[in-house]
Amino acid sequence: MNRVHPRELRIIEKYIKDSDVVFDVGACEGEWSQAVLQTHKNTHIHCFEPIPDSFIDLIGNFRLYSNITINNLGISNKKEEKTFYWYNGISNSGNPAKGLSGYFRRIEEIETMVGVVPTILHNISVNTLDNYCAHNNIERINFLKIDTEGADFDVIKGAERLMKNQKVDYIEFEYGGCWQENNKTLRSVFNYAKEHGYRLFKIADAGLISIDELEDFTEDFVFELFLLIREPLVKKEVLVTGGAGFIGSHLMEELVKNKNYNITIVDDLSTGKMSNIGKFLFSNNVFFMLNTIQDAEINKKFDIIYHLGAKANTREKGMKDFIDNVRATEAVVKLLKRNGSIYFSSSCAVYGDQKLVTEESSFHPISPYGYSKLANELTIKSNCKNYTIFRFSNVFGERQDGSNEMGLIGVIEYHLKNNKKMQVFNQGKNHRDYIYVKDVVNALLTMKKREVFQIGSCKLYNTLDLVKLSGVDWSYGSCNNEVNSIKLDNTKLKKEGWKPTLSVIQYIKGLKK
Repeated sequence: MNRVHPRELRIIEKYIKDSDVVFDVGACEGEWSQAVLQTHKNTHIHCFEPIPDSFIDLIGNFRLYSNITINNLGISNKKEEKTFYWYNGISNSGNPAKGLSGYFRRIEEIETMVGVVPTILHNISVNTLDNYCAHNNIERINFLKIDTEGADFDVIKGAERLMKNQKVDYIEFEYGGCWQENNKTLRSVFNYAKEHGYRLFKIADAGLISIDELEDFTEDFVFELFLLIREPLVKKEVLVTGGAGFIGSHLMEELVKNKNYNITIVDDLSTGKMSNIGKFLFSNNVFFMLNTIQDAEINKKFDIIYHLGAKANTREKGMKDFIDNVRATEAVVKLLKRNGSIYFSSSCAVYGDQKLVTEESSFHPISPYGYSKLANELTIKSNCKNYTIFRFSNVFGERQDGSNEMGLIGVIEYHLKNNKKMQVFNQGKNHRDYIYVKDVVNALLTMKKREVFQIGSCKLYNTLDLVKLSGVDWSYGSCNNEVNSIKLDNTKLKKEGWKPTLSVIQYIKGLKK
């Protein structure tokens, strides 16, 4: 038991379940398998040990267990007979030298340092995991542990059919100087794993560290433990800025359904509300940070980012909101993993006053908010490999806060519910395109292309007409320098299978019931 690394014990506890099928390749005398049985006594373990003496020890150690299958067999990348170099003795340091044993002879410097030369064993039978599982009708390996002193990659390649069919869940292996002696590289494992739908992680004291790119590690042949995880089992790190807000909370309702997401919400609650997300905070996969994203201390990167947070006052004339929005996006792009995906909520405010716009229309923003969205689109395009940018029209729906006089439909709903008189700006002559919040969320979740999409109804509604339809008490307010009329062509998004479901007219009529 004392030969099992503490990091391995944590992996055993977290990733192996009581009923799993577990393979121990290079089992030696069975210390690792004994550790598994201490916490998961009902696992079925298949041990593989090619050396006769160690095989006999294995039988003795597990003679009382009916759920252990012990094989006097080596595992590699093809069925054959191989030569094995067995370092059977005590090293100069006083420790057993058998840990050096393997299918290749160690370099002279190593043998001189330990003071042991190998016994050469010929005609050792080896096979592949693909062959073994097919012969024994084993459909899935839940956990595969490999310790073969530099031949671990050959074991992995011998499970090609299983891995291609996603029939191995987790693969733990050792890496170190013996890999260099055997002309094996971690880079080769990384590429092979990626090709077969697996993610590579380093097993560190603090937990798993994702290796997302070749540049994320150095081929230094220093001892480390690694874990391959089948892609669908990998928990993805998700960041939602503005997650407590109007649109963000609706998005959160859908994201929390995915149990493979670890979700971090960052929101300063300047417009968002804890009541919008309170029910999610009891989920063990949701973490909330009360802060702006540019000031939050975040020590990890994310697979997926939904960047919804922004200061969204189109009537603001100063530069503070512009600066805050730009700084926020500059901070966000630094938190995205190299191959991660970012979904950004831009706005029709980038177009300014235009009657009908497509994704190719020219930019003429008339507010600092519109300029900030345009600048942030450029920041994302320049810094992110995978992005989808959405230019929203005027979003309406449940939980829109109309108390701050922003967002016409939210303002109507707020004054109706509180029996208050609302102000109608610009004599109600403006015309807007409105889109339901759940239709926005549907687009956010389903569109994955590296594209820009407009989300709107492609219909114009007059402000005063909507106010009168609602039956709310109203009076004229001031005239502001705002966009007079804008309609978003949604043809591009509809070609992807998206379509709006609820019109602003239907929603307002629902408020009157």
